[in-house]
Amino acid sequence: MRIINPKIKLKKLLHKIWVSAFVWRILFILILMFNFFFIAQEKITNLQTNWERRKTADTLSDREYFDAVYSIALKQLESTRKKFLGDPTAVFRVTQSLRDLETNRSEALTFPLLTRGILFANLIESNLSGDKVLKKYYQEFLKQKIYILDQTADGDALIYLEQTTHNPEYQNKIEEMATYLIERSKKEGGTLAFRPWQDGKKSVRHVDTLGLACPFLAHYGSVYNKPEATELAVRQVLDFIQYGLDSKSGLSFQGYNPSYSNLSVGAAGWGRGVGWYALGLVNTAIWLPKESKELDKLTQAINDLARGIVRYQQSDGGYLGLLTANVEHYDSSATSILTYFLKVARTQGWIGPEYDGAILRGVASLKAHTRSNGIVDDAQGVCMGLNQMSSQYGPETYAQGMTLELMGTITRGQVLNDFFQEHHESRN
Repeated sequence: MRIINPKIKLKKLLHKIWVSAFVWRILFILILMFNFFFIAQEKITNLQTNWERRKTADTLSDREYFDAVYSIALKQLESTRKKFLGDPTAVFRVTQSLRDLETNRSEALTFPLLTRGILFANLIESNLSGDKVLKKYYQEFLKQKIYILDQTADGDALIYLEQTTHNPEYQNKIEEMATYLIERSKKEGGTLAFRPWQDGKKSVRHVDTLGLACPFLAHYGSVYNKPEATELAVRQVLDFIQYGLDSKSGLSFQGYNPSYSNLSVGAAGWGRGVGWYALGLVNTAIWLPKESKELDKLTQAINDLARGIVRYQQSDGGYLGLLTANVEHYDSSATSILTYFLKVARTQGWIGPEYDGAILRGVASLKAHTRSNGIVDDAQGVCMGLNQMSSQYGPETYAQGMTLELMGTITRGQVLNDFFQEHHESRN
């Protein structure tokens, strides 16, 4: 039997320990180097992004800014069309996307604010290639079954396309969306719940519904002479005015709950939520007859909201993720929607010239938070529920589309509907 010298055995053991320790030291050093590399890369990217924002704010005219935002919006719609449409799970997913456009996230729902903005820009520019991008998107959209309220928001731009193309497939999809909303409202007590499967017909009436569904319903009711749709849109907005506003600030809560005596729920003054309320007001009111009593009620609410939001406009012209909290982050989605709201109300004569300065400051702040290639930055991410606002900020399609429509309204001095009617009549 071979006897191993204990000294040799100990020496071999110590050698193994030393080699193992050396390997672990090397791995530790490599990990530190990789961490340093990624941190340095992030710092450089942040510095580059901040520099691009300064260049954008300092160098672009309103028209140049419109063109830059438009160019990115077309790329976003084309990219999201390829990634998400046709995927039945996409409605509920938030995913990393559009990396080639330097964006961070995209909400994998429908893209109503993007489609409206692009449609407006296509008309302004007489852009046939942009028109093709939009129609490709809708060719995919037509294949989707309508089973969630968010999808119906894309019907607003689709109505304009149907009026110019007279495509029966567009007409059928518009009718499908309108029927879906109207029939649902009958089962849900006369107004629409945002997520009815949460607690049946008495589910919370979220503020999101006002910006997503009401403009489409009012537009559809006006163009196709469907008063039931218009009445639903107006009822949804007026009920929210009655139950969903904070009496102190005049800002909207995230919703109200019919199950508990119409108790207001969620945060009061959530920036984009106030934006959804604002969109519901102006983009519903614009379709009502001038002699309508309901129009008087909506224009009163528009004036009340205009007075309310300018109190929370920041010194740079922007609005925060939570309007009433000074510690909150700047939010380009809230800023673009609320500035658009003021511009439409001003263009329609519902508010006076005292708001012109707030509009100009809002546009300036958006430029300051847009990258030099036209990507609108610093939009709050997707809200996941009551009091569950995102803490992430970056590029989002809704901020891109809303900024585009805002700049179209500014460069033309007309809202989308008025410009469309003028453009449509001149071609017929």
